[in-house]
Amino acid sequence: MVGVDILGPFKTTRRGYRCIFIFIDLFTNWVEACALKTLEAEEVVKGFYRVIITRHGCPRKVLTDQGTQFTSVVFKQLCEKFGILKLESSAKHPQTNGKAERFIRFLTKALATVISSDQSDWDELIEDCLLAYLTIISTIQETPFFLIYGREACLPTDIKFRVFKEDRVLDGVDLDVADERNNEIRMQNKIDLLARLRTHYETLEAKRDQQMNYYTERYLSTSM
Repeated sequence: MVGVDILGPFKTTRRGYRCIFIFIDLFTNWVEACALKTLEAEEVVKGFYRVIITRHGCPRKVLTDQGTQFTSVVFKQLCEKFGILKLESSAKHPQTNGKAERFIRFLTKALATVISSDQSDWDELIEDCLLAYLTIISTIQETPFFLIYGREACLPTDIKFRVFKEDRVLDGVDLDVADERNNEIRMQNKIDLLARLRTHYETLEAKRDQQMNYYTERYLSTSM
């Protein structure tokens, strides 16, 4: 399931962008984001299609707030067209999309530290902030990057301090061979971890569905 939200509006950039459309996979904590020039539902739909569907395929579910962009006819049509179940966080319980809210806090602080003094280039720095977030160890003790790719990211700082092949022998032991064996063990441990996490996630999903059904039934019973 993918959680989505919109951050802004900010000061308009040199290229005319005002808001940030953010996406987070609620299983791995993988995040995506793109700048928007308007909050029109049509532009939101185009961003969702371009960033999520064309890169990662169609999610089974999408969790939104009750913003007009997400309750619009065009967004509902997008979900129907691609078989996506659209869920809304309750106005009384917005914390149901808490992971998206946490990423928003991170992105806001990260952009504030790197934007220019006139704040006209924040749209050009989103990708850098995404890389930083994707390589931070999360509450499940792994980075989102590892959970998607099965390896850690090679960062620019790693290139600077990289140890080359000719330096990978110590006391006659080929360190690359030793690393490969350790990596096989580590990978199997991660596969086991992912299996446990998926089981845990599916349990949470079932509970979330029960809670949403409960809130819906209560709302309908009190409004009739």
